[in-house]
Amino acid sequence: MGAHNAYHIGQILYVRKLEGVWDPSKGVK
Repeated sequence: MGAHNAYHIGQILYVRKLEGVWDPSKGVK
């Protein structure tokens, strides 16, 4: 289960970086 969640989190962060909508001020949740 942990690996599954980590996979999705990594995907979201990767897509965010590609879209250029990364906002450190909002933190990582």
